[in-house]
Amino acid sequence: MLFRSGTGETYEAAAPRELAEELGLSTPLEYVAKFAAAPETAREHTVLYRTTSDATPVIDPHEIDAVSFHPLDDVAAWILREPSRFSVCFQTLFAWYFENVAGRPPLDLSFVRSGRPGS
Repeated sequence: MLFRSGTGETYEAAAPRELAEELGLSTPLEYVAKFAAAPETAREHTVLYRTTSDATPVIDPHEIDAVSFHPLDDVAAWILREPSRFSVCFQTLFAWYFENVAGRPPLDLSFVRSGRPGS
């Protein structure tokens, strides 16, 4: 879930609020990393959190079209196969998480800048 915090609102306050509003979940969030504003993050300072829950998400249809769950390796293959289905920001954060937190091999996302896989 990607979101922007409101003016004067901290990431620590915005993240659980957005999780509750958009997915109907109220679970503890674990801070993972903060990323500087850059083209790869849509020029936004970005904070990555993670959580787990056994609760069924209740999506806000005005905010989210659908929710689905996939193993990390499947998402990595999907990004490499169909990068246009994912924002550059999502690809950047996912690739960082995949390598640095999940301990998987680095994803070659050089095509994000060139527009073509394997370029």
